[in-house]
Amino acid sequence: MLQKRNAFLILEFKERAFLPKRKHGVSCPKIDDSYNPEMPLRMAGYIIRAIEFYRLPVYSNVLYLRPDAGGNDPGKFEQNLEHHNISIEYQVFRLIDLDGQKILDSRLSGLIPFTPLMGH
Repeated sequence: MLQKRNAFLILEFKERAFLPKRKHGVSCPKIDDSYNPEMPLRMAGYIIRAIEFYRLPVYSNVLYLRPDAGGNDPGKFEQNLEHHNISIEYQVFRLIDLDGQKILDSRLSGLIPFTPLMGH
């Protein structure tokens, strides 16, 4: 029986030419094939744990593989209680919204396997 598991990857990086606006920090990409209403809470947990563990800036995002996935993802977790507000944001990318031809033209080799899932 095939079971779906949550997979998460944390990458530490230093300033690079291709990330000119980002200083040394931690990237927390999450790749998923469907949206779950618990995603904002899960992402908030991942982000807070990365901040606590690494003590570095955290850049977090979700990449949705399927065309129908992620359209309802707000890209943030919010708790709105008087004097106890919390807001944690992350970027949402849907492959269908990316131009596959631009990826091919740019020769971004790490993204080439995803181009069949991208829009044109």
